[in-house]
Amino acid sequence: MKKIIVSIIITVFVLSSGNVLAQGKGDSKSFGKKMCTELNLTDTQQKSIEDLKAEKQKKLIDLKAEIQKKQIDMKKLLADGFTNENEFLKLTDYISKLKSEMRSLNAKHLVAVSKILNDDQKKMWLEKTRFNNDRGERMGCKNMKNDMMKRHMKGDRKGLGKEIQIEKKIIKE
Repeated sequence: MKKIIVSIIITVFVLSSGNVLAQGKGDSKSFGKKMCTELNLTDTQQKSIEDLKAEKQKKLIDLKAEIQKKQIDMKKLLADGFTNENEFLKLTDYISKLKSEMRSLNAKHLVAVSKILNDDQKKMWLEKTRFNNDRGERMGCKNMKNDMMKRHMKGDRKGLGKEIQIEKKIIKE
């Protein structure tokens, strides 16, 4: 029973670690050359935003590296036969704390950028980036959920499409 619970926990961590490593990549597009020209940013504003972005990226690199180190420690604990449950739980909590710190860092960065922009630029920026608080997506990813639903309906995902088709048949009958 313990082995099943441990393997479930490991699976959750492995799947969630991919999401953590994917965070922050969208920022490179948020203030690219196109966005700077569309918002008509001054040189001072551009420099300030670039500095903020560089500082954020450095901190994110440190946090990601620390998460990866702790995940290696967790794997080692599991390979040793899962003899120290308390240490495993401490590592789990610590990794969660680091992930939360990354999300907080991203949020603070957005607030700092918004303070650099004037009111008109801020309004245009928010319209162009299309923030979606539901899943944290931005920069044209608003249709991602719709695309995923279409794939499900077509049956591209294993078994899900078939279940939906069966449900449709039952409803029609």
